[in-house]
Amino acid sequence: MCEQGSDVLKRTIPHIEEKFGKYLYNMKWINLGGGHHITRDDYDLDTLIECVNYLHDKYGVQVYLEPGEAVALNAGYLVSEVIDTAKNGMDLAILDASAACHMPDVLEMPYRPNVVGSGVADEKPYTYRLGGPTCLAGDIIGDYSFDKPLKEGDRLVFCDMAIYSIFTDFYQLCVQFGYPILEIKVSQADRIGCECRSIYDLASGIHIGTLQFL
Repeated sequence: MCEQGSDVLKRTIPHIEEKFGKYLYNMKWINLGGGHHITRDDYDLDTLIECVNYLHDKYGVQVYLEPGEAVALNAGYLVSEVIDTAKNGMDLAILDASAACHMPDVLEMPYRPNVVGSGVADEKPYTYRLGGPTCLAGDIIGDYSFDKPLKEGDRLVFCDMAIYSIFTDFYQLCVQFGYPILEIKVSQADRIGCECRSIYDLASGIHIGTLQFL
């Protein structure tokens, strides 16, 4: 149900019943997976409640959801910088952010994050394929178009990046490819002054960045 509404869940339940219905009566719980966009403005919560109650009442199972993505939906920006441009069949822009190290959902979902001020390929006058700086041939973020040509030093802001980009599980990838873990900053418009705190991965004790309150 990744990035889907409750209407998708509702039409999926008959298929679950068709394939596994006879087993559900003997089960204590059922997990309907993750990615449910429960906090999205247009998400139909009433349909979700209807689906959960239906399964609970008919089969006597406890229903689990994994709405982890919904907790941080549309939160967090990844600010990257163009470190080089080139041309190989099309215009390329190499960023200081890596799809493999810093936004793994781009490769594994796959997922195309929005970039502030950009469009899809060929929507705007200048189209670029954005790539990361690692040695991986597949370290490609995607094709985006812009109003002006990109140049070294330009900053690109990726939206909705708080979900996977701060996972410390990808520390090893950053070490492998010689690239730092993202610095984490929190901006609070109503807070005066600045306070910085170091952030450590509790499991390994590795320093993973600085949290800055603005």
